Amino acid sequence: MRSRMWSWTTCGLAGAVLAGPVLGCGTDAPTSGACANENIDHNAVLRVSDAAGNAAGIAYDIDVVALQPGGAREFSFRIRNDAQAVSGRPLVVKAVALQETDGDGKPVSAPAFACVAHDGKPCAPAGFPAVIPAGFDPKCAPAGALTQVNFSVRYTRPAGSDLRKYKVAITFSGDVKQGDTPWTATFATRLGSPKLDCTPSTTDFGKVGLAQGATATVLCANDGKGAAVLSAATMLGSLPLQAQLGPYTIAKGADLPAGKTVEIAAGTALEIPVVFKNLASEEKAQAILRLTTNEPGKEKVDLSFVVNTTGPCVKFVPPGPIDFGVVPVGVPQPREVQIQACGTEDLAITDVAVAEGVDQGFAVSFASTCFNGKPPSAAHPVVVPKGATCSLGVSYTAPQLGASSKGKIAVTSNAGIAAFALQGKAAATVQCPKACMAVKLATGGSLSGDVLPQSKLKFDAGCSVPGSSGQPIAKYKWTLQQPAGSYATFQPSANVKTPQLQPNIAGKYVVTLEIADAFDTPGCGPTSYELNVISDDKLYVELTWDTPADPDKTDETDPATGSKPAGSDLDVHLAHADAPDEPGQPDLDKNGEPDPWYAPCLDCSVWNVVGKWGKSDDFDDDAALDRDDKDGWGPEIIAVHVPQPNLPYFVGVYYFSNNGFGKSTPTIKVYLDGKLHTAKTGPTMDMQDMWCAGVATWSPASFKPCKGSDSKGDLWTKKYPLQPNKNLKCP
Repeated sequence: MRSRMWSWTTCGLAGAVLAGPVLGCGTDAPTSGACANENIDHNAVLRVSDAAGNAAGIAYDIDVVALQPGGAREFSFRIRNDAQAVSGRPLVVKAVALQETDGDGKPVSAPAFACVAHDGKPCAPAGFPAVIPAGFDPKCAPAGALTQVNFSVRYTRPAGSDLRKYKVAITFSGDVKQGDTPWTATFATRLGSPKLDCTPSTTDFGKVGLAQGATATVLCANDGKGAAVLSAATMLGSLPLQAQLGPYTIAKGADLPAGKTVEIAAGTALEIPVVFKNLASEEKAQAILRLTTNEPGKEKVDLSFVVNTTGPCVKFVPPGPIDFGVVPVGVPQPREVQIQACGTEDLAITDVAVAEGVDQGFAVSFASTCFNGKPPSAAHPVVVPKGATCSLGVSYTAPQLGASSKGKIAVTSNAGIAAFALQGKAAATVQCPKACMAVKLATGGSLSGDVLPQSKLKFDAGCSVPGSSGQPIAKYKWTLQQPAGSYATFQPSANVKTPQLQPNIAGKYVVTLEIADAFDTPGCGPTSYELNVISDDKLYVELTWDTPADPDKTDETDPATGSKPAGSDLDVHLAHADAPDEPGQPDLDKNGEPDPWYAPCLDCSVWNVVGKWGKSDDFDDDAALDRDDKDGWGPEIIAVHVPQPNLPYFVGVYYFSNNGFGKSTPTIKVYLDGKLHTAKTGPTMDMQDMWCAGVATWSPASFKPCKGSDSKGDLWTKKYPLQPNKNLKCP
């Protein structure tokens, strides 16, 4: 029997010998020689990405308004071949098609777009070298082949503001899946859209006599990106008003001349003075200046002007009907209505009441300041100055399951009787109570965004809603997910309505609330609140530790009674780069250079809580011990708000006292610019041990082992003598 002869090659992955039959190397046509193998289907995989790393081949948009004539906008692209090096083949550009038209799709005489190949020449098939996969054997590649090829599309704004469209279509060979379908990208220019805001939209001239006139000004600001064009203006109504629209006077019967426009450039405003001189009577009159604009969706803008709208009037905000929705039985649902004095005279309210003949459950409340807790009367009216508002409380208490109620509140005043409608519905079946929590700082301040470590927070379940039984919420259960190494607890307990919590270490905390009512009806489900606890200091060092012999890491020593310590005591150290150079510093860790620990002023710890470093008049580059813990687990925190760049800071831990609890294992976390850079658990330490955890640099960000560290990156010195007898504090 004849044995089959196999040939061996290093093609495909450059420099690698393939243990098997020849796999060959892809070329544009791998059909012969060492770069071919009939047993492998060679194929290229086309990938084109834009500057953002997104898959390219979509539509790109250019705002012409953002460019001055002659200004340019460039889009960069990268062609890659993502095939495997062993089975891949080169990508070859067969054709490049470029098409530019105006906004209507018609050819242009002077191009504004250009496609530029990697060599700076116009895009053409000959200007693109073959593209091979990474690791492809160069002996099997066409001459000049690259692993990626860049090209760009550049738009240069012409002197005019005409709109353009541009299409790039590149056809490749080598990718079987892509075939002869070209990769395409389209580009279109646009004029930025205007955004017109005219204020005031309504101008009330008040009371004006026959011999009097009045003037006012409306300001139309264009906050958009494109020019606002006023293409028509008409004055309507009975008020003999004239408006000055740029160089044109607009009045009744005198519109903006046909073919004329007024332009408001982006970022500018147009003042429109308005005036009238003589009135035919002192009766109410109105005019509307109607503007036609090019703002999409706001083609018509009406500016209203009124005069002699005399007397008081009532306006409700919201206007009604007020819908209380589906509510639990027996639980008052409050709402608030604003009574607005909209006339030219003060509004005198003499009575507010639920109208007769309506369904049960509706009520009014006079607790607001303007009513002063008392209903109004003819003898003691509530006067609302013109233009002002008065708050009125209304409520609905569903009387029984399934009840559907409609009501009306009547307000009697010197403007007559005005009313607004109410409606509400009771739940058809008993519903579960709904858990709700509000979160604030314990000091009363509002909470927004990230939370600083050691912030005391107050959680309040008072916004929880009873179910349709109407029974009050009676049971609360707060639970906490917290970062590893944290032992924060709710105070005074996790079963009260308004507990407090102090997250001391950085990380993510999730607070969850579950409730039940007086009937033990459980809540519809828990509700949760996520806290991101992070320092705003650029360098933030956090120490926690685990002491297995400590049964309760959350208990604390009572300073009033002087009771036995509740846990072990470790100290965090942060030493300045100049600390080893301080005269008299010993080399107790035997690493060949003076130690940084306990250097006067230059080692921040419990013995020197503030390190006056850097500039003398700048507190931001000082180190500060933000928290010292003596009984259990930490955290101990040292922070530098804005460290000195390119300066190393030594991070260390000293086991001050085990207080009878034995050995402890420390963990150091280093945050740089608010992000966790390094988390490192050290050796198990005994009392008087010193651990040099590492050297931190803020900018550029790094954390490196101390000199002399072991294979684990630890420099651990046993029985390191405490040196508090030095004058360690800064002057």
